[in-house]
Amino acid sequence: MARVVGDPGNPNKPTGYGPPIPPGKLGLKMAKAFEKLGWHWWPADYAILTQHKDNRLPCNACGPCLSGCPRGSIGSTNVTYWPKAIRNGVDLRTNARVERINVGDDGRATGATYIDRNTGERHEVRAGIVVMCANAIGTPRLLLMSAQNGHPDGLANSNGLVGTHLMFHSWAFEDFWFDEPIEDYKGPEPASLYSQEFYDTNPDHDFVNGFSLQVGRANGSAYTAMGTTSSHLAPWGEDHRKFFNEHFGRHVLVFVQGEDLPVRTNRVTLDTKVTDSSGLPAPHLHYELPENDRRLIEFGRQRAREAAEAAGSLIDSSSTGVTGVKDHPSPGWHIMGTCRMGNSPEDSVTNKFNQSWDVPNLFIVDASALPTSAAVNPTSTLQALAVRCAEYIKRRQQHILSQKVTPSNADAPSF
Repeated sequence: MARVVGDPGNPNKPTGYGPPIPPGKLGLKMAKAFEKLGWHWWPADYAILTQHKDNRLPCNACGPCLSGCPRGSIGSTNVTYWPKAIRNGVDLRTNARVERINVGDDGRATGATYIDRNTGERHEVRAGIVVMCANAIGTPRLLLMSAQNGHPDGLANSNGLVGTHLMFHSWAFEDFWFDEPIEDYKGPEPASLYSQEFYDTNPDHDFVNGFSLQVGRANGSAYTAMGTTSSHLAPWGEDHRKFFNEHFGRHVLVFVQGEDLPVRTNRVTLDTKVTDSSGLPAPHLHYELPENDRRLIEFGRQRAREAAEAAGSLIDSSSTGVTGVKDHPSPGWHIMGTCRMGNSPEDSVTNKFNQSWDVPNLFIVDASALPTSAAVNPTSTLQALAVRCAEYIKRRQQHILSQKVTPSNADAPSF
Protein backbone atom coordinates (compact mmCIF):
# COMPACT_ATOMS: atom_id res chain seq x y z
CA MET A 1 0.00 0.00 0.00
CA ALA A 2 1.22 3.52 -0.74
CA ARG A 3 2.53 4.99 2.50
CA VAL A 4 1.00 8.24 3.75
CA VAL A 5 3.09 10.79 5.58
CA GLY A 6 1.47 12.97 8.19
CA ASP A 7 1.54 14.28 11.71
CA PRO A 8 1.56 11.36 14.19
CA GLY A 9 -0.28 13.56 16.70
CA ASN A 10 -3.35 13.84 14.50
CA PRO A 11 -6.02 11.49 15.96
CA ASN A 12 -7.87 11.42 12.63
CA LYS A 13 -4.93 9.98 10.69
CA PRO A 14 -2.85 6.81 11.10
CA THR A 15 0.84 7.06 11.89
CA GLY A 16 2.58 7.82 8.63
CA TYR A 17 5.79 6.67 7.01
CA GLY A 18 8.11 9.50 7.86
CA PRO A 19 7.53 13.05 9.08
CA PRO A 20 5.02 15.40 7.45
CA ILE A 21 6.11 17.71 4.66
CA PRO A 22 6.81 21.18 6.12
CA PRO A 23 3.94 23.60 5.44
CA GLY A 24 6.35 26.27 4.18
CA LYS A 25 6.03 30.04 4.37
CA LEU A 26 2.55 29.98 2.82
CA GLY A 27 1.32 27.28 5.19
CA LEU A 28 2.67 29.00 8.27
CA LYS A 29 0.98 32.24 7.22
CA MET A 30 -2.38 30.52 6.89
CA ALA A 31 -1.84 28.48 10.07
CA LYS A 32 -1.54 31.72 12.02
CA ALA A 33 -4.76 32.89 10.42
CA PHE A 34 -6.60 29.73 11.46
CA GLU A 35 -5.27 30.09 15.00
CA LYS A 36 -6.34 33.73 15.07
CA LEU A 37 -9.87 32.62 14.18
CA GLY A 38 -9.77 29.76 16.70
CA TRP A 39 -9.97 27.12 13.97
CA HIS A 40 -8.12 23.85 14.33
CA TRP A 41 -5.68 22.81 11.58
CA TRP A 42 -3.25 20.02 10.69
CA PRO A 43 -0.32 19.76 8.28
CA ALA A 44 -1.53 18.05 5.13
CA ASP A 45 -0.93 14.34 4.76
CA TYR A 46 0.37 13.02 1.45
CA ALA A 47 1.10 9.78 -0.35
CA ILE A 48 4.51 11.36 -0.98
CA LEU A 49 7.74 10.11 0.56
CA THR A 50 9.77 12.16 2.99
CA GLN A 51 12.25 9.29 3.43
CA HIS A 52 13.91 6.88 1.00
CA LYS A 53 11.90 3.75 0.24
CA ASP A 54 12.21 1.00 -2.41
CA ASN A 55 14.78 3.00 -4.42
CA ARG A 56 12.40 5.96 -4.49
CA LEU A 57 13.68 9.38 -3.46
CA PRO A 58 12.06 11.65 -0.88
CA CYS A 59 10.24 14.77 -2.02
CA ASN A 60 12.52 17.72 -2.81
CA ALA A 61 9.67 20.29 -2.77
CA CYS A 62 10.15 21.15 -6.45
CA GLY A 63 6.45 21.94 -6.78
CA PRO A 64 4.70 20.88 -10.01
CA CYS A 65 3.34 17.52 -8.84
CA LEU A 66 0.60 17.49 -11.48
CA SER A 67 3.28 17.29 -14.18
CA GLY A 68 4.57 13.98 -12.83
CA CYS A 69 7.35 13.07 -10.41
CA PRO A 70 10.66 11.91 -11.93
CA ARG A 71 11.99 11.09 -8.45
CA GLY A 72 9.26 8.55 -7.72
CA SER A 73 8.36 10.40 -4.55
CA ILE A 74 4.63 10.47 -5.28
CA GLY A 75 2.93 7.21 -4.33
CA SER A 76 1.25 6.59 -7.69
CA THR A 77 0.50 2.98 -8.57
CA ASN A 78 3.18 2.85 -11.28
CA VAL A 79 5.85 2.98 -8.56
CA THR A 80 4.00 1.30 -5.67
CA TYR A 81 1.65 -1.57 -6.56
CA TRP A 82 2.38 -2.40 -10.18
CA PRO A 83 6.12 -3.19 -10.10
CA LYS A 84 5.59 -5.64 -7.23
CA ALA A 85 2.46 -7.12 -8.79
CA ILE A 86 4.24 -7.77 -12.09
CA ARG A 87 7.20 -9.35 -10.29
CA ASN A 88 4.69 -11.63 -8.59
CA GLY A 89 3.31 -12.81 -11.93
CA VAL A 90 0.40 -10.48 -12.73
CA ASP A 91 -0.44 -10.46 -16.45
CA LEU A 92 -0.98 -6.78 -17.30
CA ARG A 93 -2.64 -6.26 -20.69
CA THR A 94 -2.66 -2.69 -21.94
CA ASN A 95 -4.92 -1.22 -24.62
CA ALA A 96 -7.52 -3.80 -23.62
CA ARG A 97 -11.00 -2.24 -23.58
CA VAL A 98 -13.36 -4.52 -21.65
CA GLU A 99 -16.67 -4.93 -23.43
CA ARG A 100 -18.58 -7.25 -21.11
CA ILE A 101 -18.41 -9.28 -17.92
CA ASN A 102 -19.63 -12.76 -18.84
CA VAL A 103 -21.91 -14.91 -16.69
CA GLY A 104 -22.52 -18.66 -16.91
CA ASP A 105 -25.74 -20.63 -16.67
CA ASP A 106 -25.33 -20.87 -12.91
CA GLY A 107 -25.41 -17.08 -12.58
CA ARG A 108 -21.76 -16.76 -11.64
CA ALA A 109 -19.22 -14.61 -13.49
CA THR A 110 -16.94 -16.56 -15.81
CA GLY A 111 -14.61 -13.77 -16.92
CA ALA A 112 -14.60 -10.89 -19.39
CA THR A 113 -14.52 -10.10 -23.10
CA TYR A 114 -12.19 -7.32 -24.17
CA ILE A 115 -11.28 -5.56 -27.40
CA ASP A 116 -7.62 -5.16 -28.35
CA ARG A 117 -7.54 -1.46 -29.26
CA ASN A 118 -4.52 -2.00 -31.52
CA THR A 119 -6.07 -4.72 -33.68
CA GLY A 120 -9.81 -4.49 -32.95
CA GLU A 121 -9.86 -8.22 -32.15
CA ARG A 122 -11.97 -9.58 -29.31
CA HIS A 123 -10.54 -11.88 -26.64
CA GLU A 124 -12.06 -13.67 -23.68
CA VAL A 125 -10.37 -14.04 -20.31
CA ARG A 126 -11.79 -16.60 -17.91
CA ALA A 127 -11.55 -16.38 -14.12
CA GLY A 128 -13.04 -17.94 -11.02
CA ILE A 129 -13.28 -14.53 -9.33
CA VAL A 130 -13.76 -11.23 -11.18
CA VAL A 131 -12.75 -7.90 -9.62
CA MET A 132 -13.88 -4.63 -11.19
CA CYS A 133 -11.91 -1.41 -10.65
CA ALA A 134 -12.97 0.84 -13.52
CA ASN A 135 -13.88 3.91 -11.40
CA ALA A 136 -17.33 5.21 -10.58
CA ILE A 137 -18.16 5.94 -14.22
CA GLY A 138 -16.44 3.05 -15.97
CA THR A 139 -17.71 0.38 -13.58
CA PRO A 140 -21.45 1.12 -13.87
CA ARG A 141 -21.02 1.61 -17.60
CA LEU A 142 -19.48 -1.85 -17.95
CA LEU A 143 -22.10 -3.45 -15.71
CA LEU A 144 -24.87 -1.89 -17.77
CA MET A 145 -23.19 -3.01 -21.00
CA SER A 146 -23.07 -6.55 -19.55
CA ALA A 147 -26.83 -7.09 -19.83
CA GLN A 148 -27.41 -10.75 -20.81
CA ASN A 149 -29.63 -13.73 -20.05
CA GLY A 150 -30.74 -13.50 -16.44
CA HIS A 151 -29.55 -9.88 -16.22
CA PRO A 152 -31.73 -7.88 -18.63
CA ASP A 153 -31.00 -4.52 -16.98
CA GLY A 154 -27.28 -5.03 -16.58
CA LEU A 155 -25.11 -7.11 -14.31
CA ALA A 156 -25.52 -6.80 -10.51
CA ASN A 157 -28.51 -4.53 -11.18
CA SER A 158 -31.57 -6.50 -10.10
CA ASN A 159 -32.55 -3.63 -7.79
CA GLY A 160 -31.88 -0.90 -10.37
CA LEU A 161 -29.21 0.84 -8.28
CA VAL A 162 -26.22 0.43 -10.62
CA GLY A 163 -25.22 3.90 -11.77
CA THR A 164 -27.30 5.80 -9.20
CA HIS A 165 -26.20 8.09 -6.32
CA LEU A 166 -23.37 9.65 -8.32
CA MET A 167 -21.21 11.96 -6.18
CA PHE A 168 -18.30 14.27 -7.06
CA HIS A 169 -17.77 16.33 -3.88
CA SER A 170 -19.24 19.80 -3.91
CA TRP A 171 -16.27 22.07 -4.47
CA ALA A 172 -15.01 25.62 -4.81
CA PHE A 173 -11.62 27.16 -5.57
CA GLU A 174 -10.83 30.45 -3.88
CA ASP A 175 -7.74 32.32 -5.10
CA PHE A 176 -6.12 35.07 -3.03
CA TRP A 177 -2.94 37.10 -3.43
CA PHE A 178 -0.84 38.92 -0.86
CA ASP A 179 1.31 42.03 -1.05
CA GLU A 180 4.40 40.09 0.00
CA PRO A 181 6.16 36.94 -1.31
CA ILE A 182 5.01 33.74 0.41
CA GLU A 183 6.86 31.12 -1.73
CA ASP A 184 3.66 29.43 -2.82
CA TYR A 185 5.47 27.43 -5.53
CA LYS A 186 7.69 25.50 -3.08
CA GLY A 187 6.38 22.11 -2.04
CA PRO A 188 3.71 19.64 -3.19
CA GLU A 189 0.90 21.39 -5.03
CA PRO A 190 -2.27 19.88 -3.50
CA ALA A 191 -2.00 21.32 0.00
CA SER A 192 0.18 22.60 2.77
CA LEU A 193 -2.39 22.25 5.55
CA TYR A 194 -6.10 21.86 6.11
CA SER A 195 -8.79 22.66 8.63
CA GLN A 196 -11.83 20.55 9.42
CA GLU A 197 -13.34 23.09 11.77
CA PHE A 198 -16.58 22.90 9.76
CA TYR A 199 -16.52 19.21 8.89
CA ASP A 200 -19.54 18.06 10.92
CA THR A 201 -23.21 18.92 10.57
CA ASN A 202 -24.10 22.00 12.63
CA PRO A 203 -27.80 22.40 13.54
CA ASP A 204 -27.37 26.18 13.37
CA HIS A 205 -26.54 26.04 9.66
CA ASP A 206 -29.10 25.85 6.86
CA PHE A 207 -27.46 22.74 5.42
CA VAL A 208 -26.40 19.27 6.55
CA ASN A 209 -22.91 17.77 6.28
CA GLY A 210 -19.76 19.87 6.22
CA PHE A 211 -16.51 20.57 4.41
CA SER A 212 -12.75 20.71 4.66
CA LEU A 213 -10.73 23.86 4.02
CA GLN A 214 -7.56 22.87 2.22
CA VAL A 215 -4.76 25.39 1.72
CA GLY A 216 -3.14 24.67 -1.64
CA ARG A 217 0.02 25.84 -3.32
CA ALA A 218 0.60 27.30 -6.77
CA ASN A 219 1.99 25.33 -9.72
CA GLY A 220 4.64 27.73 -10.92
CA SER A 221 5.03 30.69 -13.23
CA ALA A 222 2.96 29.39 -16.15
CA TYR A 223 -0.03 28.84 -13.89
CA THR A 224 0.33 32.39 -12.58
CA ALA A 225 0.33 33.84 -16.09
CA MET A 226 -2.60 31.67 -17.22
CA GLY A 227 -4.86 32.58 -14.32
CA THR A 228 -4.13 29.88 -11.74
CA THR A 229 -7.49 28.24 -10.96
CA SER A 230 -9.93 31.12 -11.26
CA SER A 231 -8.95 32.35 -14.74
CA HIS A 232 -7.66 35.64 -13.41
CA LEU A 233 -5.49 36.04 -16.51
CA ALA A 234 -2.38 38.12 -16.89
CA PRO A 235 -3.00 40.73 -19.58
CA TRP A 236 -0.96 40.76 -22.77
CA GLY A 237 1.12 43.80 -23.54
CA GLU A 238 2.71 46.45 -21.37
CA ASP A 239 0.83 45.47 -18.20
CA HIS A 240 1.88 41.83 -18.32
CA ARG A 241 5.09 42.22 -16.28
CA LYS A 242 3.38 44.36 -13.65
CA PHE A 243 0.61 41.76 -13.20
CA PHE A 244 3.11 38.93 -13.03
CA ASN A 245 5.30 40.64 -10.45
CA GLU A 246 2.26 41.34 -8.26
CA HIS A 247 1.01 37.76 -8.41
CA PHE A 248 3.86 35.27 -8.78
CA GLY A 249 4.95 33.79 -5.47
CA ARG A 250 2.16 35.63 -3.61
CA HIS A 251 -0.77 33.31 -4.20
CA VAL A 252 -2.77 31.17 -1.78
CA LEU A 253 -5.44 28.79 -2.99
CA VAL A 254 -8.11 27.66 -0.54
CA PHE A 255 -10.11 24.62 -1.61
CA VAL A 256 -13.58 24.20 -0.16
CA GLN A 257 -14.24 20.47 -0.35
CA GLY A 258 -17.79 19.61 0.66
CA GLU A 259 -19.60 16.37 1.29
CA ASP A 260 -22.26 16.26 -1.39
CA LEU A 261 -25.46 14.31 -0.82
CA PRO A 262 -25.93 10.88 -2.41
CA VAL A 263 -28.97 11.58 -4.59
CA ARG A 264 -30.49 8.71 -6.51
CA THR A 265 -31.35 10.81 -9.57
CA ASN A 266 -27.68 11.80 -10.00
CA ARG A 267 -26.54 8.87 -12.07
CA VAL A 268 -24.60 7.22 -14.88
CA THR A 269 -26.50 5.60 -17.76
CA LEU A 270 -25.58 4.42 -21.24
CA ASP A 271 -25.75 7.03 -23.96
CA THR A 272 -28.16 6.04 -26.71
CA LYS A 273 -26.42 8.13 -29.38
CA VAL A 274 -22.72 8.50 -28.56
CA THR A 275 -20.23 5.63 -28.83
CA ASP A 276 -16.50 5.27 -28.27
CA SER A 277 -13.94 4.30 -30.92
CA SER A 278 -14.85 0.63 -30.49
CA GLY A 279 -18.54 1.28 -31.06
CA LEU A 280 -19.48 0.78 -27.40
CA PRO A 281 -22.05 3.12 -25.83
CA ALA A 282 -20.51 6.06 -24.01
CA PRO A 283 -21.49 6.81 -20.42
CA HIS A 284 -24.08 9.53 -19.97
CA LEU A 285 -23.93 11.55 -16.75
CA HIS A 286 -26.78 13.37 -15.10
CA TYR A 287 -25.76 15.46 -12.09
CA GLU A 288 -27.43 18.40 -10.39
CA LEU A 289 -25.88 19.94 -7.31
CA PRO A 290 -28.52 19.78 -4.56
CA GLU A 291 -29.62 23.04 -3.00
CA ASN A 292 -28.25 21.80 0.33
CA ASP A 293 -24.79 21.54 -1.21
CA ARG A 294 -25.02 24.97 -2.82
CA ARG A 295 -25.64 26.50 0.60
CA LEU A 296 -22.82 24.45 2.08
CA ILE A 297 -20.32 25.62 -0.53
CA GLU A 298 -21.37 29.26 -0.28
CA PHE A 299 -20.85 29.13 3.48
CA GLY A 300 -17.45 27.51 2.87
CA ARG A 301 -16.44 30.20 0.41
CA GLN A 302 -17.18 32.84 3.01
CA ARG A 303 -15.00 31.01 5.52
CA ALA A 304 -12.16 30.77 2.98
CA ARG A 305 -12.27 34.53 2.48
CA GLU A 306 -12.40 35.02 6.25
CA ALA A 307 -9.24 32.93 6.65
CA ALA A 308 -7.41 34.83 3.91
CA GLU A 309 -8.35 38.17 5.45
CA ALA A 310 -7.18 36.95 8.87
CA ALA A 311 -3.81 36.17 7.30
CA GLY A 312 -3.40 39.90 6.55
CA SER A 313 -1.83 41.72 3.61
CA LEU A 314 -4.59 40.57 1.27
CA ILE A 315 -4.57 42.47 -2.02
CA ASP A 316 -7.83 44.33 -2.48
CA SER A 317 -10.20 42.50 -4.81
CA SER A 318 -11.28 45.70 -6.54
CA SER A 319 -7.82 46.12 -8.06
CA THR A 320 -6.73 42.54 -8.42
CA GLY A 321 -9.89 40.55 -8.80
CA VAL A 322 -9.77 38.15 -5.89
CA THR A 323 -11.96 35.49 -7.36
CA GLY A 324 -13.28 32.02 -6.88
CA VAL A 325 -16.12 29.97 -8.24
CA LYS A 326 -19.15 32.20 -8.80
CA ASP A 327 -22.91 31.65 -8.49
CA HIS A 328 -23.12 27.93 -9.25
CA PRO A 329 -20.20 25.98 -7.76
CA SER A 330 -19.14 23.08 -9.94
CA PRO A 331 -18.71 19.55 -8.60
CA GLY A 332 -15.21 18.28 -7.99
CA TRP A 333 -13.55 15.28 -9.59
CA HIS A 334 -13.58 12.56 -6.91
CA ILE A 335 -16.16 10.40 -8.68
CA MET A 336 -18.00 8.11 -6.24
CA GLY A 337 -21.11 6.21 -5.31
CA THR A 338 -22.56 4.52 -8.39
CA CYS A 339 -22.37 0.91 -7.08
CA ARG A 340 -22.80 1.61 -3.40
CA MET A 341 -22.07 -0.94 -0.68
CA GLY A 342 -24.64 -1.59 2.03
CA ASN A 343 -26.28 -4.03 4.41
CA SER A 344 -28.89 -5.60 2.15
CA PRO A 345 -29.62 -6.33 -1.52
CA GLU A 346 -32.53 -3.89 -1.32
CA ASP A 347 -30.43 -0.77 -0.70
CA SER A 348 -27.07 -1.49 -2.29
CA VAL A 349 -25.09 -3.20 -5.04
CA THR A 350 -22.41 -4.86 -2.88
CA ASN A 351 -22.02 -6.02 0.68
CA LYS A 352 -19.47 -4.60 3.10
CA PHE A 353 -16.67 -6.64 1.53
CA ASN A 354 -17.32 -5.20 -1.96
CA GLN A 355 -18.98 -8.45 -3.03
CA SER A 356 -21.87 -8.13 -5.48
CA TRP A 357 -25.20 -9.28 -4.07
CA ASP A 358 -26.37 -10.68 -7.41
CA VAL A 359 -23.15 -12.36 -8.60
CA PRO A 360 -21.23 -13.84 -5.64
CA ASN A 361 -17.84 -14.10 -7.39
CA LEU A 362 -17.95 -10.52 -8.70
CA PHE A 363 -16.29 -7.82 -6.58
CA ILE A 364 -16.47 -4.07 -7.16
CA VAL A 365 -13.43 -2.42 -5.59
CA ASP A 366 -13.30 1.24 -6.53
CA ALA A 367 -14.93 4.54 -5.57
CA SER A 368 -18.27 3.43 -6.99
CA ALA A 369 -18.74 1.33 -3.84
CA LEU A 370 -18.63 4.34 -1.49
CA PRO A 371 -22.13 5.08 -0.10
CA THR A 372 -21.21 8.64 0.98
CA SER A 373 -18.53 11.06 -0.13
CA ALA A 374 -17.23 12.47 3.18
CA ALA A 375 -15.33 15.74 2.74
CA VAL A 376 -11.85 14.37 2.10
CA ASN A 377 -9.94 12.86 -0.79
CA PRO A 378 -11.10 9.21 -0.98
CA THR A 379 -7.89 7.68 -2.36
CA SER A 380 -6.37 6.41 0.88
CA THR A 381 -9.74 5.04 2.00
CA LEU A 382 -10.12 3.22 -1.31
CA GLN A 383 -6.67 1.67 -0.95
CA ALA A 384 -7.54 0.47 2.54
CA LEU A 385 -10.84 -1.02 1.31
CA ALA A 386 -9.03 -2.70 -1.59
CA VAL A 387 -6.50 -4.29 0.74
CA ARG A 388 -9.28 -5.43 3.06
CA CYS A 389 -11.20 -6.91 0.13
CA ALA A 390 -8.09 -8.69 -1.17
CA GLU A 391 -7.46 -10.21 2.25
CA TYR A 392 -11.09 -11.31 2.43
CA ILE A 393 -10.89 -12.97 -1.00
CA LYS A 394 -7.65 -14.70 -0.04
CA ARG A 395 -9.05 -15.95 3.26
CA ARG A 396 -12.45 -17.00 1.86
CA GLN A 397 -11.47 -18.05 -1.64
CA GLN A 398 -12.89 -21.57 -1.54
CA HIS A 399 -16.15 -20.36 -0.06
CA ILE A 400 -16.49 -17.65 -2.73
CA LEU A 401 -15.81 -20.15 -5.53
CA SER A 402 -18.58 -22.43 -4.28
CA GLN A 403 -21.03 -19.77 -3.09
CA LYS A 404 -24.47 -19.78 -4.68
CA VAL A 405 -26.09 -16.80 -6.35
CA THR A 406 -27.56 -14.02 -4.15
CA PRO A 407 -25.29 -14.30 -1.11
CA SER A 408 -26.45 -13.07 2.27
CA ASN A 409 -24.41 -10.40 3.96
CA ALA A 410 -24.69 -12.46 7.12
CA ASP A 411 -22.79 -15.15 5.23
CA ALA A 412 -19.68 -12.98 5.35
CA PRO A 413 -17.82 -13.17 8.67
CA SER A 414 -16.83 -10.07 10.55
CA PHE A 415 -13.40 -8.85 9.50
